[in-house]
Amino acid sequence: MYLHEGNGIPVGIAPTLITITRDFQETLVAEVGANSYGSYTKNRPIVNMADSLIRHEIYFAEIFKEFGDQIHEKFGPAMFKLRQKYLPQPQVKALKKLLQTEELKA
Repeated sequence: MYLHEGNGIPVGIAPTLITITRDFQETLVAEVGANSYGSYTKNRPIVNMADSLIRHEIYFAEIFKEFGDQIHEKFGPAMFKLRQKYLPQPQVKALKKLLQTEELKA
């Protein structure tokens, strides 16, 4: 288990999204919560995309372990300076609000 970006700050739907692959053959992606739903498939391009997503999250965790302070210095907490360019605006607003809470400032 890896903390997202080494700090566990939830971004977008990450806290409720589950992505699982098995043997590069099948995948399950689900959003859990009050209105849970998901999809299961053996469709190779989609399985490959899910596998790639998981691998990139692991790469990212390793990169943050090594360079987290430098990344934080360059892009701010939760890489906000970078994310505000590419996230949908409702997610940018939610992340900005989250980062302003006293809990994360401590």
